[in-house]
Order: sequence, then structure tokens, then C-alpha cells
Amino acid sequence: MMSPIVSFIVPLFNHVEHSKAMLASLQASLPPGLMHEIILVDDASTDGTCDWLQTLCSASMRVVLNPMNVGFARANHAGVALATGDVLALVNNDLIFSPGWLEPMLALLQNRQLGAGVVGNVQTRVVDGAVDHAGVQVDALGHVTHVQALPHAATAYSHVFAVTGACLLVRRDVFEAAGGFDEGFVNGCEDIDLCFRVRASGNSIYVANTSCIQHHVSLSRGTESLQNVRNSRYLFSRWRKTIKQELMAVWRKLLQSGPKACAEWISGELTPALLATPHSAAMVIAEAMLQREEHSWIHQLGEPDPNDGLAQHCSTMGLNYTHALEGYAWRQGASVAFEGLRSARNFYVAGRSLLDCAKSPIAISIRVNAVQQKTWLLAEGFNFNVGIAYPILLQGQANRFYFEAHFVDAQGVRLADASAALLITHVVVDDQVLADL
Repeated sequence: MMSPIVSFIVPLFNHVEHSKAMLASLQASLPPGLMHEIILVDDASTDGTCDWLQTLCSASMRVVLNPMNVGFARANHAGVALATGDVLALVNNDLIFSPGWLEPMLALLQNRQLGAGVVGNVQTRVVDGAVDHAGVQVDALGHVTHVQALPHAATAYSHVFAVTGACLLVRRDVFEAAGGFDEGFVNGCEDIDLCFRVRASGNSIYVANTSCIQHHVSLSRGTESLQNVRNSRYLFSRWRKTIKQELMAVWRKLLQSGPKACAEWISGELTPALLATPHSAAMVIAEAMLQREEHSWIHQLGEPDPNDGLAQHCSTMGLNYTHALEGYAWRQGASVAFEGLRSARNFYVAGRSLLDCAKSPIAISIRVNAVQQKTWLLAEGFNFNVGIAYPILLQGQANRFYFEAHFVDAQGVRLADASAALLITHVVVDDQVLADL
């Protein structure tokens, strides 16, 4: 089979020395006889990039000079508009190529039985040689992140969720059918969105495990945190269902692996009732993690917090204020509930013991609905302040936090109910102190 013409599209923005090294390594790495063209798109660089480009002279090379900076997506589109190849190789100017990187990717893309629409590769960081990319995944917190572990050496390729646009091959017909990059993204998430649209069209995304290049990570565009937040929120607005399905699969695997595997990602532990229904548990946890992520974006962008005024949506059971003791006496199973609470960064309970816990050890537990629980040993003094970070909340109903307390022996075994020995002075949700319960 005759190799297709490969069009290398390289958007440039400053860092001319790295661009020179990239181009030299790219040309030196290409297999002999490969039909190709290299299209360099300068996105209004402010260093010596434009002067350097004017010195290039090659029949296989074309240069585009954008009069103004238009960003990653539009810069790539300017190059694609001039491309004549059946295969588009989208690469950044902060890469270093070695011989043999292209052939595995090209072979994988041409394997029609696999239905490959986009192919990425393994990328290591120039600074320390660590793996920066072997595909894109959703982690247990709902973050879209790079796989940073080497794939199995015996496997030629991996079927992945998505790949980075720093270096990928895509069939031209697939790229055009997908509509190219969405220019609504600004220097971030364009590649993930493209992979999702390619997947939705019935094609697959792969990493060629035997293709490895080096990457000056985030050198070409840098990182702007607020813009990254906007890009992430736009990505979620379009693909929330897809991301949630992947996140549910992640949590099903964690739940099957046992409590220790889950402990890394949550505060406290999951209740036996939740663990008894792993599919439902994965759905509940996945939704809670996505709500957490969306809530964090609101804070980072300085938008009105939906949790403001929580005291107006709070109700209690089993708590009675005692003026003489200036606190809330409570009975076993007392609780605080909140209407409309979709996500919270923290939930704390503060109070004091009427006994010296060093002499009469008490364990206090907080349970969130029937989902999550955490226990602390109050072993010293009289005051306590205990809580759960990012409690797993249920959607569409009131979320209730239950309190229990027991005397315990030296081995931590529960003895009698100790709730009468404790007073609650206030609870804290997302740094809002609720003293009037």
C-alpha cells in the first residue's frame, strides 16, 4: 500500500530556538521516501520566529504568517486549509522527535480494522524524562488528566479516552467530518473535544505505545489558570454525560478493588449500605465528584456562590439548645439537614465535652446520608472540631449529616452512648459558621 501524503501542521508562538530544534529533529526523524509536507503557522510571534521562517527554503515546506494571535485552534485551521495530505499530523513547536516515532502511529491509523480516527503517542518531559502523556483519562475526582504511566511493553497500542493535541495523527476526512477544532476553546481542551466528537462518529482513539517523543510541556502556549477553568467548564457543558459515564466506570473498578482503593479519594469511608450496591454507588459518587468540580469553577471565576445563605435552608433533629451550658445538647442520631446543597468543600462540627476525654475516651462519628462516614477519637481535653472534606452529597433531596458518640475502651471498641456528655456549639459548611441551629 502506498503511503499517504502526510501534512505536518505546526503552530508556532515564540520560543524560536525550540522551534528550530523541533523542525530539525522532525526532518531528521522522517522515514526515507515519505511523501509529506510541513506547514509552519506563526501565530504573531513577538520574538525572532518570523525572521527565522523567512530564511527557510524547501519545496516540502510552507509558511503561514498570522497578522494577529488567533490561538491554537484557528492557527491549526490555517494550516489545515493549505494541507494536501490524506493524514494530518498536528504537532507543537516544543517537541523533540527521534527516528521511528512516526511509523507506529501511521500504521495504526491505516489499520482500518481497528477503526482508528485519531492516534497519539507516548511523550516524556525533556526536563526529567518522566512520562507526561500516554493518553488521556478521567481520574477518580472527575479531572481530565494525562495518563502518566508507561503502557505495557508487549502491547503495540492502547485504546484510550482521548489524546493530547501536542502530537497526534488524524485522518483528514475524519477531521473535516468532525468539524475540526471548536474555536470556542482558547488554548486548551480543543484536543479533548475533538477526540470526543471523533468517538461520537464511531471512530476510535489510540495511543501507539512504541512511538515516543520528548516534550517541553506547556512551553508553546503556557498556562493561564482562569482560561483553563473556562475551557474545562465549556468542555463539561458539551460532554458532561460522556465524562460522567467514564467516571462511573472508574469508580466501579475502585469499588471492586475494596475500601483501601477508595480511601485515597474520599474523606472517611463509604458506608456498607452504599457498598452493597456498587453500580448505584458509582453513579452517586460520580455525580458528586462532577458537582464538586463545577462548584470549584464558580469559586475560581468569582461568581455568586449557590451555598450562600445556608442557614435559611437548614433544619435539625435531636438538638436542643441549653442556655446554661451555651451549647446544643444532643441525643444519639441527632442530625443537621440542608435543602439545595449540591456540593460542599467541607462540613465541620465544633463543640466541647463535659468530661475530660483523656480520662473517658469518646469516639464521635459523622455520617452523610447513608453514603459516607468518618470517626474520630476525642482523647485529650474538652474541645473538639471534627469534619469531612468534600462530603459526598445526593442530588434532588435534602442532605442530612448524622452525629453519634460512644465511650470507647483502650482498644477503641464502642461501649455506651456518650452523646449526653457532648455539647455542639456550631457547625461549619464551606466556611459559613452556623451557630443558630
